[in-house]
Amino acid sequence: VPEYNERCISNTLHGLAVLELYQERELLASLLTAAERVSLSSFKPQGLANTAWALATLHLNPGPRLTQQLLSASNSVLTQFKPLELAQLGWAFGALRIRVSEQWARSWRAAVSRGLNGFTPQGISMVMWGAVRMWEVQQTLQPTAQFVPQQYSSSSSTESPDSTAAEHAEFLQAVEAAMHAQIQRHSPHSLSICLWGLARLGYKP
Repeated sequence: VPEYNERCISNTLHGLAVLELYQERELLASLLTAAERVSLSSFKPQGLANTAWALATLHLNPGPRLTQQLLSASNSVLTQFKPLELAQLGWAFGALRIRVSEQWARSWRAAVSRGLNGFTPQGISMVMWGAVRMWEVQQTLQPTAQFVPQQYSSSSSTESPDSTAAEHAEFLQAVEAAMHAQIQRHSPHSLSICLWGLARLGYKP
């Protein structure tokens, strides 16, 4: 692991997450140390997305330094992320409860909006889940429920400041249009997450 480059680190973390090898704590700690050493600024968009998704899936706290590297490195290349990578990144930041800056959030929403035609229904639901969670952290709100990855809240709370709906209006309109375009392909699960997200952010179709 000490000799791993950025591709080896992200591929190994992603593989461990897919295989659900949560118990490999020593290996995971070594990979986080290696990631800090290499610096996430050297990671390509796919590597950043895979790393963030793996950290969230494995319930690994990246710590302040690695978190800052994730934010900084992704911010500089958000326009280069593919739809799946943007969905993974947003979902992961939401799951990790990472406090993003408003500038980062706006840039991520803009990148998502531009590429929504390329998102699958699952990708759209991941985007909505991540958008809500990141907004809640920005607002220092309690989550509406203790979500586990890709589950949705049974809470009926839809209260959200009017300013939030206005701030997200263009983004949420684009998401709604993308949902409609693929409505027959959505599973009940992905559709419920999307509807919950729209309501949570105060959007009224």
